[in-house]
Parts: sequence; structure tokens; C-alpha cells
Amino acid sequence: MADQFVAAIHLGCGPDAVADMRAAATENGAMVIPVDVSQVTDRASLLSVLGRDFQFPAETGLDGAADYLSDPWWYGNEDGYLVVVTGLAELLDAAPDTFEQFVDMLPSVVDRCRTAGLPYRVVLVGDGAVADRAAEVVSVANESLAESARSYPGLHDVQAVPVIDHRSQ
Repeated sequence: MADQFVAAIHLGCGPDAVADMRAAATENGAMVIPVDVSQVTDRASLLSVLGRDFQFPAETGLDGAADYLSDPWWYGNEDGYLVVVTGLAELLDAAPDTFEQFVDMLPSVVDRCRTAGLPYRVVLVGDGAVADRAAEVVSVANESLAESARSYPGLHDVQAVPVIDHRSQ
């Protein structure tokens, strides 16, 4: 896929931006995976939602979920994925620690896909406090990726993932 669909995390997207990304993903053969976390209240329910929405081939913990998210081999789609996450405000209110755990794993997931050459976008739908907190968590996770790259040069092509903040556009 061309530059229109790369590995990145998108924050603060409104309905028009989400619709445009869905259309571009579909046009390029990417699979669109909607994930609604509005009913998540803890780690167990997050894993249940991820397993349901991604159709995980087996039950798993949080580390296994990150592995499944970054290598969705059971779909057989090499054209990429657009993951559209909604319900983040409800998750942040109900379970702030689970919100952070979920958002914290996303840069690593996206980086693994990027490294494998798999187009993979994650869209975190929400504005205000949700987008602010997501941006903070992604920034810290990205710094951890950058630190890993500095600490273990040559191990593999780890790097911080692009973050596109639609609130400033």
C-alpha cells in the first residue's frame, strides 16, 4: 500500500476523518476492525472484547493479546488493517488502569506490524481528556520503544511509531 496507509496511531479523530480512513483502507484492500471498549470495566473484560472483535484463535492474557494484535495471521490479509477503537471515554472513566494498559501496548503492536511490512493503523476515537490521556500514554510507550532501540542496537528495527493528532489539524 502506498503512503495513504502506513503504520501509525491516530488520535482525536472526528467522524469525517474516521470515514475517510475507512474508505481509504477499504479501497486499498485493508481489513477494517471496529473495537468498542465502552463496556470494558477491567482487564478480563478488555481481553474478552479484544478476543471477540479480533476473533482471536484462542483465549489469552494481555501479552498474548498484543501478540495476536500484531500478527493477525488467521485473517490472511496482507494488505493491512485499520483498527477503529471507540468507547474510550467510558473505558477511561470505568477503568483508568485498563485504559492505560490497553493504550500502552498499541505502539508496540503497530511497531511490530511496521517492522514486518504490514500496514496497520490504529484510530483512537475521542477528544478532550480521552485524547489527552491517550497522547500521554502513547508518548511514554513510544519513548520505551526508542529506549529499546538505543539499548539494543541491531536487535531488530524497533522505533517509535508515528502519532497523528487530528486535533491540531
